[in-house]
Amino acid sequence: MKAELLDRLPEYVLGTLPAAELAALRAEVEGSPDLQREVAELTEALSRSASALPPVAPSAATRARLLETLGGPDRFRPFFAELGRRFDLTVDAVRRLVGLVDDPAAWEATPSPWIKLIHFPGGPALAGADAGFVRVTAGHTFPRHSHQGPEFAFVLEGTMIKNGRAYRPGDIDEVPTDEVHEYSVGPECDLVAMVWHHGIRFVKG
Repeated sequence: MKAELLDRLPEYVLGTLPAAELAALRAEVEGSPDLQREVAELTEALSRSASALPPVAPSAATRARLLETLGGPDRFRPFFAELGRRFDLTVDAVRRLVGLVDDPAAWEATPSPWIKLIHFPGGPALAGADAGFVRVTAGHTFPRHSHQGPEFAFVLEGTMIKNGRAYRPGDIDEVPTDEVHEYSVGPECDLVAMVWHHGIRFVKG
């Protein structure tokens, strides 16, 4: 990993780089899982440091830009490159897809009112798989089920609790064909996961 890239990461996280330099570094980060980890660790460290400083009121324009970023698809930006690789999609395609998460009209109802879905076509490498997003209301459970092939789930928001393990944003659950399981959702917010699988069958008992 180039030292000059690491030296510029603090300004990248803070958003203080010139626009052209910011765009170039963003491309480097999106193409490097190592840089993405560095960004995540630096973001967490800066967040902890910020909590010890006296509060400063941002300008109206800065506040508006911040809220737009926090509430839009770019809040998932650290995950774009990995999601693109796992779903065989471009980063731009991933960004467009995660933008659907905030659109209530994009979600499809299911017989279980606490579960909603969004379907989308994966890339060529996922031919034959069903890809999409699943949303499960906070505090509820996705029923016991099995799959007709392997399953992949990437947590975007919320907490998925399965077999005593908590999966949080950025965590991956890869499930073999013969596994029967269920999972519950933490109480803090809805679970949103980006998934692909080869068919699902609910199991009683």
